[in-house]
Amino acid sequence: KIKNINHIYGNGHDITIGKNVVNATKEPDDYSLGFYLYGSGQHGMVGNSVGKISVYSGTTIRIVGYVRNNSSINTSGLKADITVGGTANVSTVVAGSASGAVTGADVAISVEGGYVGTLIGGNQGFSNILSPYEGDTSITISGGTVSTILGAGSGRAVSIQTYCGSMKINVSGGSIGNIYGAGSAAYVLSKDNQKSEVNISVTGGSINNIFAAGKGGDNSVAENENIKFSEKTPPGMFGSMTGTANITVGGNAVINGSIYASGEGYVDQEYGTENAFLSGSAVITVKDSGIVKGNVYGGGKGLKQTGYESCARVEADSSVEVRIEGGSIENNVYGGGENGIVKGKSMVHMSGGTVKGNVYGGGENGLHEGKTEVHLGGGIVEGSLYGGALGNPGERLVYGGSTVNMTGGWIRGNLYGGSELSDDGPKPVEGELAEDLKDLIFVNLAGGTVSGNVF
Repeated sequence: KIKNINHIYGNGHDITIGKNVVNATKEPDDYSLGFYLYGSGQHGMVGNSVGKISVYSGTTIRIVGYVRNNSSINTSGLKADITVGGTANVSTVVAGSASGAVTGADVAISVEGGYVGTLIGGNQGFSNILSPYEGDTSITISGGTVSTILGAGSGRAVSIQTYCGSMKINVSGGSIGNIYGAGSAAYVLSKDNQKSEVNISVTGGSINNIFAAGKGGDNSVAENENIKFSEKTPPGMFGSMTGTANITVGGNAVINGSIYASGEGYVDQEYGTENAFLSGSAVITVKDSGIVKGNVYGGGKGLKQTGYESCARVEADSSVEVRIEGGSIENNVYGGGENGIVKGKSMVHMSGGTVKGNVYGGGENGLHEGKTEVHLGGGIVEGSLYGGALGNPGERLVYGGSTVNMTGGWIRGNLYGGSELSDDGPKPVEGELAEDLKDLIFVNLAGGTVSGNVF
């Protein structure tokens, strides 16, 4: 039993909280609420070194790979290593720094067991301190429970993290809530000499939802009369992903919710109306025996509130692919977003597996300004296949045209070149009537089986 110990600084030495450690006892003579653990020093890199942190029991408020706070540290050549397992109860894990910039980062985080509330792949930030993260982070989940993974960071007060580098999130077991590649009120950026990438691979365990981009905000982030957001990190960028994202679900993994190629979107704070977008490329692959109980979207979740249509969008210069190579999708596959706009082109490729609902080249309710393509070469669609969107009657949700190419596979329902409920065709300009605009729909059949009809 350990009492009255809060912050422990490794100062370059390893920290191990072994089995059967009891702290944060809540006894009258124990003021500690839990450990705060750091791989190096309080205000900097002690001895230009960093120790490994391993936690297997007890209560820990926060684990930080490098330092507690420093305006800027360079950690090139210094790898931070964090492991959580056993019966450990950890509120927050931070790859880099709790406050301040980190360059040259190289961090490995492994969750083998226990519980982690929030896992942050970059920095955390504090007050109005700029806290960018440059480097690489590898996150491995093989057991335990993680409530939320915020890849790029979370944000605190008006300190907004940016992430530039390579992030790998590998899940082979355990239980996870949501994964946000671009964090909450943080974002992934790319530079001319460095394109960022987020690679999420799931081969086991269970996850609620996966977003290539981010949430778009955080309840711990807000301006007040004393501190304001920096012009270097504007709210419109929160939750955005600029770079390359790859999401692969295979093995025996189970996604209890849905997978999105962009972000979620956020409206609870006054951040503006354009957060959580994708600018770059995203590829979603489902294969092997992977199961998705919800839907797969080639766009973002987005918001239904009027004025927030640009949240969780996919930018015009971006490319999105949804690849169904195996496994089972228990609802629908969409080339577009749930509510978010797709401004560019998207493609759905199906070569195996089973979709128990329908396949759409466009979105569910989200506008698709670019072209949609669906290529069916194998697998089974138990419902119907639509080149366009699901949509709503009277709406026009695919502007750029739809193409369906079928060379194999089995559609047990019907094949439609256009949308299910909404209209298709170019956006009307002033003086044109929507009913006068021609659909841009192409259906090419070269193989496979359609049990129903082709329209």
